[in-house]
Amino acid sequence: NCDGNDGSKSDCDFCAITKDYLKLNDAGEDIFKCEKDSTNTMTELTINGVPLIKRNLEYIFAQSALTKLILINNEITDETFPSGVTFPTTLSELTITNNKLTEVPDWIKTSEQKVNLSNNLLSTGLCNSINGQDGYKGEEFICSLNNSDDINKL
Repeated sequence: NCDGNDGSKSDCDFCAITKDYLKLNDAGEDIFKCEKDSTNTMTELTINGVPLIKRNLEYIFAQSALTKLILINNEITDETFPSGVTFPTTLSELTITNNKLTEVPDWIKTSEQKVNLSNNLLSTGLCNSINGQDGYKGEEFICSLNNSDDINKL
């Protein structure tokens, strides 16, 4: 459970989201339990349509077993995206689509994983500049703009 000894939510910052949005399966049972050691157990996470703040993103990126992360329509901006966050070494796929990013975080440019930043507020020039000479090493970088069907794969 997420409650600290004093009844606070200090042990698990992400519980507010999980209780409201990831709570029940079709049988009405809890499908996600947010426990103190949850950073060692979650391997895949998709969050769609839930506004996320910096604290939520810091918790998500701290998940040490995470292999696939999909964040869609979460109102993520350059300001809410935590600076200094590192790409979890276990993460092989990162999708942050339909958000409000105008810049590509430096750590994404140097990651070697699959990254999809489609339908953010990135410029065509910025998407096109993230290539070998600018240090992007990823297996695949996808960046389409303004809900268009034109996808630039670098």
